[in-house]
Amino acid sequence: MSLRDLNAKAKKSRGAQGKNENGKRKFSESRSNPTEQNYKFDYSSNFRDIEKFSLSRRFLASEVGKSFGEVANIIEHWEHFQFFPPDYPEEDDGNDPDVGPRVRMEYSTEYSAFIKQKSAYETKCAQVYHLIWSKCTTAMQNAVKEHADFIAWDRRKDALNLWLRIAEIAMNGTGAAENDSKRINEAKHRFDRVHQRQTESVG
Repeated sequence: MSLRDLNAKAKKSRGAQGKNENGKRKFSESRSNPTEQNYKFDYSSNFRDIEKFSLSRRFLASEVGKSFGEVANIIEHWEHFQFFPPDYPEEDDGNDPDVGPRVRMEYSTEYSAFIKQKSAYETKCAQVYHLIWSKCTTAMQNAVKEHADFIAWDRRKDALNLWLRIAEIAMNGTGAAENDSKRINEAKHRFDRVHQRQTESVG
């Protein structure tokens, strides 16, 4: 077989890859943009394609918002939703013989509602923890598990810390915890590779 024949055969083989029998490109699930039905947080692709991560984040925030209300704040604003207790009644109002009992009863009712809201929110957070975890690929789950505090998060079902870790991995591109020694080593590595080109002047 001549060199020309080998070259033509290789060119034909390269052209046929990724195409179906009609000569059209095959649909690749991994390269397609995520949808509301199939989005995942993938360790191998999110840090290379931050747009995929952002799109998946938007879908997750929407899904959490529809099912769990205020817990979507974790995904959208990277923090817990704030609940504020009712203001304690002023001493004069509480001790007043006419309005005191009513004021104390109103405060007690409002405070009970505050406690119920907070308790319901914490229950929803635990459910969202499981939802977020289910939206991670096995590679992302393994990268998250490398964090020293993962066992504590998992016991508490801490959705916020889980989400912050996933976002850190997706944006940092590594499962290893970000620390000063890592940054120093990376800086040294980059510095050691710096060299002056022949066309550059000294000054």
